[in-house]
Amino acid sequence: MQAIQSNNEVHNFKIPPGWMGLISMICLSVWIFIYEKIYLPQAKKRSKKNIRLTTRHRINTGIVMAILCMVVAAIVERNRRDAALKQGTLVSPQSILLLLPQFAFSGLNEAFAAVAIMEHYTNHLPETMRTLAGAIFFLSFSASSYLNTAIINIVHLVTSNNGKESPWLGGRDLNKVKLDYFYYLIAGLAALNLLYFNLFSCRYLEKHVDKRSESRHEEMNEAA
Repeated sequence: MQAIQSNNEVHNFKIPPGWMGLISMICLSVWIFIYEKIYLPQAKKRSKKNIRLTTRHRINTGIVMAILCMVVAAIVERNRRDAALKQGTLVSPQSILLLLPQFAFSGLNEAFAAVAIMEHYTNHLPETMRTLAGAIFFLSFSASSYLNTAIINIVHLVTSNNGKESPWLGGRDLNKVKLDYFYYLIAGLAALNLLYFNLFSCRYLEKHVDKRSESRHEEMNEAA
């Protein structure tokens, strides 16, 4: 909706709003290429061994990227809505290109956190159960989708009952709601998730998973 209600014309070329999702995939692919083909070979040359970012660091970085994604999205949405209301039109004069940073952060979130979590499942489960890693990974995605739906319904129910102010969500016109408030709420939940992860998970990941992961990657490199 943000892309639809933004000015998508750039130098006489209209960018389809659906293309914005490609930015996340491109950033994900670019980071994986840089990490696997540039960072790791250079680190191996300097230290004579395969130095990979720890699972803890990658998940932490991914969560931080998610927080930045929501904060940037909130700021951009606020400016987009204000510009549209000032001009009195459905489509804001703000360029669609200003949405690029939030999609880039979204892609980097997957590049760091999602890949690290998948590796964690693969390294943690016994070899005979390793095929379950993918199932557990996508099951967690399904659970998060249900949780996201519940949060949206609760926020819409609470904010729509307040007659004095505009609701945060709902309708087909983003100019009539306060989507930026919802983005800030998700950013706050992501910050709590960051604290939760560091409080309960980091010591285990550092001691038990990263050494196993590093040894497996070294075995794969030797076999190659």
